[in-house]
Amino acid sequence: MKYRKPHESPLKLGIITGLIGGLLSSILPTIYFVAPWGLGISEYFAVFAILGLTGLAIGFIVGGIIGLYFRNKEINEEDDESRENKFYQSLIEKEKKDEKKKRKFS
Repeated sequence: MKYRKPHESPLKLGIITGLIGGLLSSILPTIYFVAPWGLGISEYFAVFAILGLTGLAIGFIVGGIIGLYFRNKEINEEDDESRENKFYQSLIEKEKKDEKKKRKFS
């Protein structure tokens, strides 16, 4: 998420990252399950499909949670910035009004 482009959605990027991570994380356990018994390539793909489905499901959920977290964090930062801008703008306007009052009475 650190290197995300400004136009990319954090939720979409989180889900994609989770899905890719889920698939990649199912490769090594598949090798550990298939290698001791010396099973063939078709059994490897069968075990990979089963573990891949669970990896995709878990990756989708975890990626979605991470994406939601960063999306909400981004929204809160924008709200804080707008709140600060409004606060400082009101101070500037108040100071201008006070300055005008001083000129009237001077």
